[in-house]
Amino acid sequence: MAKTKSGKKKVYVKAYKYKNSDGKIVQVDTHYRSTPN
Repeated sequence: MAKTKSGKKKVYVKAYKYKNSDGKIVQVDTHYRSTPN
């Protein structure tokens, strides 16, 4: 199991990280991580 610098967080963290209209970086990885699918 390859670990990233952040540990648990993997590729999908980068995938779900986006800027919202205010220019803030929003991470929704936690939402998807809690989903078993």
